[in-house]
Amino acid sequence: MRSSFALAALLVLGLGLAGCGSREAEQRADRLNEGLAKLDSDPSAALFIARDALAKQGEDPRLRLLAATACLRLERRSDALEYADQGLAAEDLDDDLRADLQWARGTALAGRFHEVHDLADWRAANSSLELATSAGNHRVQAATLLVLLQDLSGLGTPERQLKFARLVLQLEPEGKNATTVREALAKKGLQP
Repeated sequence: MRSSFALAALLVLGLGLAGCGSREAEQRADRLNEGLAKLDSDPSAALFIARDALAKQGEDPRLRLLAATACLRLERRSDALEYADQGLAAEDLDDDLRADLQWARGTALAGRFHEVHDLADWRAANSSLELATSAGNHRVQAATLLVLLQDLSGLGTPERQLKFARLVLQLEPEGKNATTVREALAKKGLQP
């Protein structure tokens, strides 16, 4: 009798904990949506929401991406890099989320290279941004930045620049990124 009562109590407790886990996941998703809604108008608020949700609702690489993106908009590149690296450390990331985290990482590294001219940052930015061109929501931005990055050191090549320029023009034949890429190539007399 006691053992069946103990088993029933464990089942009820287990179901309650499972519901608690899904409630936390639901709260994280709500906070993520709240932060994304603030990102364009108030990146500081988006960063606060992401950090608060990570502290209160637990780890979520999507919240790490939100924090990294907010830090990029606030020009806090080292913080963006840290959040992106923490997000990339999560297990079982889907391809899109992994690529978007690589975009944030590469963008932070490219910005840092522009400031301090450390070739290790240039190389790491190239690697991360190339990974970001394979999937995710920032493929065009990653490819555009790769085109521009090739001119920022003596290590870039016209072949690599053209490769990513073609990708930009394939993904976005018109628009801001396509214009930026065409202008960068025209300065060097290159055709995509």
